[in-house]
Amino acid sequence: MRKKSLKLTALVLMLAFASLALFGCGGDKQGQDAQQQGGQPSDNDGAAVAEALTFAQGAEPRGLDPALVDDGESSKVIVNIYEGLVAFADDSTEIVPCLATDWKLSDDGKIYTFNLRKDVTFHDGTPFNADAVKFNVDRQTINKTADMGYADFVYGAVAECNVVDEYTVEFVLKNPSTPFLNNLAMSLGAPIVSPKALQDSENNVNQAPVGTGPYQFVEWNPDENIILSRYDGYWGEKAATEKILFKFIKDNSARVMALVNGETDMLDGIDANVVGEIEKANMTLYKVQGMNVNYMAYNMERPLMQDKEVRVALSQAINVPEIVEGLYQGYATLATSILPDFMPGYSADVTQIAYDPEAAKATLTAKGVNKLKIITY
Repeated sequence: MRKKSLKLTALVLMLAFASLALFGCGGDKQGQDAQQQGGQPSDNDGAAVAEALTFAQGAEPRGLDPALVDDGESSKVIVNIYEGLVAFADDSTEIVPCLATDWKLSDDGKIYTFNLRKDVTFHDGTPFNADAVKFNVDRQTINKTADMGYADFVYGAVAECNVVDEYTVEFVLKNPSTPFLNNLAMSLGAPIVSPKALQDSENNVNQAPVGTGPYQFVEWNPDENIILSRYDGYWGEKAATEKILFKFIKDNSARVMALVNGETDMLDGIDANVVGEIEKANMTLYKVQGMNVNYMAYNMERPLMQDKEVRVALSQAINVPEIVEGLYQGYATLATSILPDFMPGYSADVTQIAYDPEAAKATLTAKGVNKLKIITY
C-alpha cells in the first residue's frame, strides 16, 4: 500500500471491490454473437464458442508481469494468462488446487510439499515442472533484481524452495505461516511465469507475458486495447471465447455508452451514478459482495496525530454513515473492521467510533486544536 502525504482518519468504510463488485453486461449480445459469428463446438462440454468478448476497463494496465506490477487493472488481464499452484474457489476464499494437484504440511507447520500437474505447458511450449516453480520463487527472493511489490507478501515466510523431483516441490518456511496458502493464490506475485520467457526478455515480461492459463497474449496496442486468444493447449476446461479484447475507456459514462451502443460486451468500475443508465437500457447488472475496503487513515508521522485523543476526536467529527450513503447510494456496506464480514478473521465484536461532533469539538478545544487544516490527495 503506497504511503500518502497526509492521512486523515482511522475509520474504515467497506466498499464493493472496485474492479469486480459492480459490472454490466450487454444483455443477450454474447449469445447472439456465438450464433451469428459461427461459433464452433468446443471441448468445453460441447458449448458454442463465441468469436470474441470485449471487456471495457477504466485504465490501462501498468504491465503484465505478475511480479513487477501491483495494480488491479493489470490483474484483470493477468488472471487470464497465468496461474499459481493454488487458487481461490469461484465464489469464496476457499483454497483449491490449480497447478498443484495436492499438498501436505509437515507436523511442525514449516514444510509444504506440493505435487504438480504433469500435463501442463506454458504458452511458449515449454513444460511446467518443479524447476519452473523454483525459478519463479528464487526470482522474487534470492535473485531479486527489481522492485517486486508483492514478493515479500507472498514469499516473505519462505526460507527456501527445493525441487524434490520433476513434479514435486517443497517450500521450507522460516516459521509456521497460517496465510501461506492464501498468499499463493494471489493474482500478483504468486502466478508462475515461463522461465524461458523470463530469460529471453531479461527478467521482465511486462510486454510479452507467457503463462499456463486459458488465454495467451497476442498484442498490446497502447492507449487502446490488449488482445488475448484462446490457448487450445490448456490443461483444464477450455476458454469459452476465441479471443478477449480488453478495451481502455477512462470515463465511466463513456464506458456505459459503449456498452449500450454494443461496442463492448462487459464493463466494470461502475459507480452508483451510472447504474440507472445500465438498467434503463435493459443491460444486466451484476452485484456481488466486495472483498475490498475503502478508508482514510492517520499519518502517524505528524506529531498531532500521535495523540490518541485527537485521533478519536477527528473520528467523532466525521459522519461516516452519511458519507457512505451519499457517495455509494446503497452499493456499499458500512465497515466495522479492515475485513469484509465473509472473510476469515472477521469479528462482529469490533466496533468503530460513533459520530459525535459535540464530543469532538470539546476534545479538540481542550487540546488547543482550533486551526486544523485537512488536506486530501
